[in-house]
Amino acid sequence: MYKMLIVDDEPWVQQGLVKSIPWSDLGIQIVGSAFDGKTALDIYNKTAPEIVLTDIKMPIMDGLQLSSEINKINKNTYIIFMSAYDEFEYARKAIEVNVKRYILKPFGKEEIISIVEEACEEIKQDRAKNQAIEAGKLY
Repeated sequence: MYKMLIVDDEPWVQQGLVKSIPWSDLGIQIVGSAFDGKTALDIYNKTAPEIVLTDIKMPIMDGLQLSSEINKINKNTYIIFMSAYDEFEYARKAIEVNVKRYILKPFGKEEIISIVEEACEEIKQDRAKNQAIEAGKLY
């Protein structure tokens, strides 16, 4: 199971993501959800999720700040941005904070499931590579 944190300041988006997708069938455990980046960072520090699905624009701490803080803790966290803003500047800043994917709202369940499945596959491959390096099999 991979752990995932969902962060969005719109309750209907957050709860829709938490409740409308059969995450456990996808090998995902939702370790928490938050309405702002500061609360999300607290949850992140307690649960260490491999995947963070977060909005960009939120109160208190936005998704860019949250991602920057997460990268200080663990650069391997797979961060997915959700945004209603199709602006190049947001995408550029997302790259700077090591965001892996950027998805525009509104999106369908199938799209988010596909992106999370890709995240799981990439995490799995990275773990296998790291284990091989540690075992001395890959130079």
